[in-house]
Amino acid sequence: MSNLARPVATLLLVLAAAAAAAPARADAAAPAVYVETDPATFALGGWSGHVRAALPGHRAWTVGVGAYALDLPRLLIDLDAANRDAGWGVRIRVGYGGFVDRFVRRAGRGPFVGVQLAAQHLAVTRAGGAARATALLAMPRAGYHWRPSAAVGLYLTAWVGLGARAVVAGDTAVGAARYHVAALVPYAALHVGWSF
Repeated sequence: MSNLARPVATLLLVLAAAAAAAPARADAAAPAVYVETDPATFALGGWSGHVRAALPGHRAWTVGVGAYALDLPRLLIDLDAANRDAGWGVRIRVGYGGFVDRFVRRAGRGPFVGVQLAAQHLAVTRAGGAARATALLAMPRAGYHWRPSAAVGLYLTAWVGLGARAVVAGDTAVGAARYHVAALVPYAALHVGWSF
């Protein structure tokens, strides 16, 4: 684990534990269902869709599922020194998972913490060939959910997380070279959605 990853992971876990223990303000008008996408995935040659639902009687808690695909930008590939300038192309052919989040202060808006568990089907390429692998991801995350108006279902959700990832099937070797799948990966996203 890198020098920066350990304190970030510890901070996210402490925030998640504190949020789970603290009472969120009840809000009978809090949305029950959230449907969202991450526009960045479309800009990166992919797509995404996520659906979350508030737990009846506990609207500060949401559970959801989602799926996505995208081409990893060179910046993310090159974050790992083992892959830097080696000519790799990486696509998450499809990723899917589930997540649980808890609003910290008020149900349906403001800061939240949670966890995501996912599978990612990877395609790696470089001159001379391609390979496929499947990785599992476990990630604590924290973010902020903003609704510009209580009268409209439109919202923005920004979040960051630090995912622990491991290849569980397939291989990332192309010829004599191997794409290194990082064990810890930082994530950030801005989702746009509609709640009702």
